[in-house]
Amino acid sequence: MNIGLDFHDTISYAPEFFKTLIKGWSEGKVYIVTGTPPSKLGEVVKSLEGLDIIKGIDYEDILYG
Repeated sequence: MNIGLDFHDTISYAPEFFKTLIKGWSEGKVYIVTGTPPSKLGEVVKSLEGLDIIKGIDYEDILYG
């Protein structure tokens, strides 16, 4: 089972809870969903890395909504 978590309204609201969920997820892939435009990808990645959530280790990809 794959999950998609919204960055700005979900992960940033309760980062420790969602970091634990993401790092413990073993049922499938984790995707980060954001309404941020693709041109700001670096900012989203940097914010996630600041929370110790790393692409390729903790999540598969970032999806834009």
